[in-house]
Amino acid sequence: MKKSLLLSLILCGLAGCATRQTSAGAPTSFYSDSSLLQRMLVAEDARGTGAEGIAPLLEGQKSNDSTLKFVANRALLRLKWAPTPPATPATNRPPRAPAERVFTGPCARLVSRAHDSDLRVVLAAADSLSSCSDDGTTLLRLAADANDNVRADAIAALSRGGQHKYDSVYIAALSAHGYQVVLAAANALKGSTSSGAVPALLNALDRLTAERRENSRDERVAILARLGETETIVDASRLKRNVSDYDSTVAMKAAELVSSWTVSKYSATPHPLPIRAEPLAQIFGTRNMQLRITMAPLSGGGVILINLFTTEAPATIARITRLARAHYYDGLSFHRYVPNFVIQGGSPGANEQVGDAQFMRDELGGHSHLRGTVGISTRGHDTGDAQFFVNLVDNKRLDHDYTVFGEVVTGMSVVDKIRAGDVMARVEVVGGTIQK
Repeated sequence: MKKSLLLSLILCGLAGCATRQTSAGAPTSFYSDSSLLQRMLVAEDARGTGAEGIAPLLEGQKSNDSTLKFVANRALLRLKWAPTPPATPATNRPPRAPAERVFTGPCARLVSRAHDSDLRVVLAAADSLSSCSDDGTTLLRLAADANDNVRADAIAALSRGGQHKYDSVYIAALSAHGYQVVLAAANALKGSTSSGAVPALLNALDRLTAERRENSRDERVAILARLGETETIVDASRLKRNVSDYDSTVAMKAAELVSSWTVSKYSATPHPLPIRAEPLAQIFGTRNMQLRITMAPLSGGGVILINLFTTEAPATIARITRLARAHYYDGLSFHRYVPNFVIQGGSPGANEQVGDAQFMRDELGGHSHLRGTVGISTRGHDTGDAQFFVNLVDNKRLDHDYTVFGEVVTGMSVVDKIRAGDVMARVEVVGGTIQK
């Protein structure tokens, strides 16, 4: 039995089936108490840790309104449900970098391509750096490149094999603006004994922490890992503030590290960033809302129209539509193309490490990752940063691991022609009728 059908049957048993269901399992009738629905969706968005806890969900569960009862039961199932991700190759899951290599030959050939006016050429050149092997001269030049993607891949290529003769380059890169550069530098410093590494790592950690962006988690965890390896005496007070970090993962790692450096035992006491208020009930009650992507003429042009699953992923759609209305996506690219898998885009840095500042929670529902469906790219559970991908084929192995928030209804022929570096000229929200 398909999981989506099983979930619908479970909910039907819990909530009753008096109203007709959509293909995703949500009732088509409107709800009787929009204020309760809003409280329920906010409680779900906070994963039961908000001011009201799960009280609104329990209230909705007792409601006589079948829609409210449906949403309450679905939310409670989601809060308790933590499926084991399917065992699939890491290279075949978003948002990993594609495995294919475009250019071969001496590294020097990549320098001009890394500065090409066409983003597609730049991304291909950056990707090719991982297979580059020369005397280091060209890679050193590219490790100081103005393009952060090129710079990060050059650093990764320099550090291959664990050699540390270029540690000064990696230490300097820790002050870079691009998160992908900081991550590459922190990884390259693994096992380093350079005296300049610890101060630079601490400064980078302080700087990223002060930015209060949840999507700096990978970089800050890598920095903490390097600090944990050092035999240099470190001022533990520099890390004590991170014991109460806004990111629970960083707070836990910091507490472990400070405890190992002192005689005291520290426990993580994270203080999460406030959840932005979103009109979740209004999104849930809206029908026929669509996202329209107009590709740039130099990227082939064409329009992609996406139906949004407002009852299935209201929190996701609230974020995506808010950003689209603020023109966040206009001019951004699809920076990743993997044949017979996905295209992925929506990063201001044209890479997986740079996205919207605050993480999005997963909304794992009944929709399967079929060809044409649109999902949220993550780097772990509840780590979406508003980058999205379009399934080029049926990718059911991604089910219950990545949010599906829409489906292409017009323009799959446009999607099929997109390659890494193709640009979205405009992303707009169109349509939408609020039920009454």
